This record gives sequence, structure tokens and C-alpha cells, in this order.
Amino acid sequence: ELCLGAEHSVGSLSKNALKKKLKMEKAAKLRAEKAAAAAAAHASNTSKAGEIEEELDPTKYYENRRAMIAKLAETGVDAYPNSFETTKRLGDYVTRYRD
Repeated sequence: ELCLGAEHSVGSLSKNALKKKLKMEKAAKLRAEKAAAAAAAHASNTSKAGEIEEELDPTKYYENRRAMIAKLAETGVDAYPNSFETTKRLGDYVTRYRD
């Protein structure tokens, strides 16, 4: 169904051209709404953006990794454990999860 508003005149446009024009205007309106929503979301996340950008900066990978390992060491967590505790035997695991 083709709905014509006051801003659209049928005068020199064919029906297909008018449909195309309406479709393009609708798409432009949706793009503008998405851009406005993205801008609002970006504005609300500005404080996080600086932290995330620092973490993702390729020149800072080494420093970020060292800082993370230091924080883990302060809390008593070994970032690179040499062993781990087992709670099940292989036979028990196979029996329980066979199917």
C-alpha cells in the first residue's frame, strides 16, 4: 500500500520512483535514529572508554599483563600454577558421563 503525505507530490514521479524515494527516506530516518542511539550510548560510556582503550593499546600489552600478574600475586593467586588438584578418577568420569 502506498501512502502519500503532504510532502510527497505525485506530479512528475512514477509510482516505482515514488516507492523508491519513500524507501530511501525511511532508511535514512532509521540510520539517523541508530546514529543518535549510538551517540547516546557512547556518551554514557566515556569513562569506560579510556580504560578499555588503554587495555587494547598494542604498545601497552606487556605493561597491562605485568600489572594484572602483580595484582594476582598480591591477592595470593598464582598466575602460572605448576599443578592442579584432581577430584575424580578417570574411570569414575567415564562411567558417569558415558552417555
